[in-house]
Amino acid sequence: MADKCPDGTTWQLVKCGKPTKPPHKDEKNPGTCSRTKGFCVPPTPDWTCWQHGKDYVLVKEPRHFKDCKDAVNTFNQETAQGQHEATTKPYLRYTSPPATTTAAKSGKSWTARTTLRWSVDASKTIVTIPEITWDDMTDADKAAAKSVADALLAHEEGHVQKAVDYAAELSAGGGDKLSATGATEQEARNALNQKITDRTREVGAELNKRNGDYDDVTQHGVKQSNLPGGKDARLVLSLIHISEPTRPY
Repeated sequence: MADKCPDGTTWQLVKCGKPTKPPHKDEKNPGTCSRTKGFCVPPTPDWTCWQHGKDYVLVKEPRHFKDCKDAVNTFNQETAQGQHEATTKPYLRYTSPPATTTAAKSGKSWTARTTLRWSVDASKTIVTIPEITWDDMTDADKAAAKSVADALLAHEEGHVQKAVDYAAELSAGGGDKLSATGATEQEARNALNQKITDRTREVGAELNKRNGDYDDVTQHGVKQSNLPGGKDARLVLSLIHISEPTRPY
């Protein structure tokens, strides 16, 4: 977001389908962005484009109604019951090849060390949005339903982006370095494994917090316009309730 940009950079938004951006390093013929993404742009930008399918699996859940009124009433009722119309399950994973885990003896104790490199597991990161239909839809009805689905997806992609940004932050500077000591080499390795487990929980809790803050600002997508370029999710006069993410790691 704009208020998170480092000094010397400015916030810019590249919208879906826009031809595009200056090419990033070694890219000769950049295509168009397939979904909106904001960048903190330095004076000499090194662009990358966040492409569909790169960071998550998209699932469209059919939701068929008798008519528009039925859709609005159903969504209102589900919202009142705390049911969410779209969900995001960002999944962070770490890699720590055995070759990067070492143990060394110093005096009477052993120290085991490893470096975790975090990334979003695209095959396990699931974004689910409704595919809204009802009988005898007019072109205007279809456009309205698509607008809601697009707005829902844009909000959910924001949750995925939180995971992408956090993984990059954790892996900056060579990775997430952990160490533990023990009286024997095996005890040191066991203690390190416990630290990895604890770290995984910490990462999940922090990602939940960041996504919770995002939902607070956007009111779960109802006020997505609180962010630059955001579009509120609305069906006719109804507000669609959008989920907070689950399964962060």
